[in-house]
Amino acid sequence: MTYKNFKKYMGFVKARREFLQRIGGLMSEYFESWVSPEGEYESKYLDLLKDVFDDKGDWISYWVYELDFGKKAEEDSIQSKEGKNIPIKTIKDLYILLTNEKDN
Repeated sequence: MTYKNFKKYMGFVKARREFLQRIGGLMSEYFESWVSPEGEYESKYLDLLKDVFDDKGDWISYWVYELDFGKKAEEDSIQSKEGKNIPIKTIKDLYILLTNEKDN
């Protein structure tokens, strides 16, 4: 998959999540137990990308869920086997990590 397409698809996931968080905030004001059904779709969508990239390290989910689309990434969030810091702040960093992992 090209970087351009990966960026487009991940941008879709992020935009959809932000939209649903806004909707969820509004809905929770009126309904005590409103739950968005989107979580399952997002999970399946990310599973598809994981399969495309053969993401054995589960880096896509880590970047989305643990690092909040890279916002919480630190310089030492991940390291190579040699102890070298690997950048994971941006979508480009994630793409490079995934494509380099595939090559090894």
